[in-house]
Amino acid sequence: MTSHVILEIKYILSKIICNRAQHTMLETKINKFLSEFDTKSLKGYSVYDAFNSPLLKHIGKFEFKLINVIITQTFKRIPFNIRGLFGVKKSVNPKSLGLILKAKLLLSKSEKDVKPLYNLILIEKNKEFQNLCWGYNWDYYTLRGGTFPKGFPNAIVTYFIGDALLDYYLKYPSEQLKNNLLSIRDYFIEDINKTTSEYGICFSYSSIDHKEIYNASALISRYLYRLGNLFDTSDKALLIKSIVYLKKAQNEDGSWFYGNALNQKWVDSFHTEYLLEFFECLDKELIEELDLEELLSKAQLYYLKEFYFHKVCNYFPKKKYPINVHSVASRIIYLSQNNKTNEAKEIIEWAFNNLYNNRKFAFYFEKNKYLVNKNLYHRWNQSWMYLALCFYKSKNINEA
Repeated sequence: MTSHVILEIKYILSKIICNRAQHTMLETKINKFLSEFDTKSLKGYSVYDAFNSPLLKHIGKFEFKLINVIITQTFKRIPFNIRGLFGVKKSVNPKSLGLILKAKLLLSKSEKDVKPLYNLILIEKNKEFQNLCWGYNWDYYTLRGGTFPKGFPNAIVTYFIGDALLDYYLKYPSEQLKNNLLSIRDYFIEDINKTTSEYGICFSYSSIDHKEIYNASALISRYLYRLGNLFDTSDKALLIKSIVYLKKAQNEDGSWFYGNALNQKWVDSFHTEYLLEFFECLDKELIEELDLEELLSKAQLYYLKEFYFHKVCNYFPKKKYPINVHSVASRIIYLSQNNKTNEAKEIIEWAFNNLYNNRKFAFYFEKNKYLVNKNLYHRWNQSWMYLALCFYKSKNINEA
């Protein structure tokens, strides 16, 4: 054996050892974050919780929408936490509960691991609607997405809880849970407004608005589709109308705008991922029936190409910054679900190196060109990364 061959073998072996060591270090970081998260309170700060302040809630009651939006955005964009100065207290975000439940179900070994969280989700339901539904734990003010009072139910929060409960039923079925799932379906069908056009229907965000927000309609449709695979709900005709509408709404490059209104004509990473995830869950027969092959191909190519900048997921297409932790988490989930764990691993490593507080075992909100927004939000940051890393870990366990 020549010295050249020996050196080549030594190089290969050292590379293997180095890669294994790096993999072990990453696994240790992931497990530490997950275990620390499990010990922490379910209460936390949220991106839009400014009006949970006893000082500011009186201003909000005057309904000066522009002022309310400016205050909300100020709290969001300041790169450090000022909530304590205004008396904002940590609280439970129902959407967080849905994300955490879905994550725990990926790794749970018995129902006792998740039953307390399920019970808490039912406690946090909206008490005014007959059908099961949930809303955010703060007054919501935006110029483009709508305005909703604290606790008022909406499609997004209800979907992420409902999606987790569908996973729960698949693992630990019960008659009570079946009834709850059907009640959520009734909220989407009976309470959420729908816009009808010549192309089909678009589900709105809530029961008090008629906004055509594409990702919200896709998420409701995904829930109805998954539910219809479990029980005879007779929703296929409605579902097809929703699919046809979203098919027509897709842009030529494979993307979707946030919504149909003139002030909603932007594209971002995680809302694109929501739509892509919906179409990818459809069975082959329905995809062929509705001629969705090209739609899927274009959407997949767009998402994978436009939201990948130097081993990380960017928020907006063709722009490196901002790099938001929610976009990062959604990318990890998507790649893990599609068995692209090596690509997911690269993004996870980037997140730990650039958006992680090693002392608090928590992820920051966002990296911009010149600074990092170091707010440690519970739902937007920690709950999404908790779900993402549980997806990644569950895939590695299954492949082992």
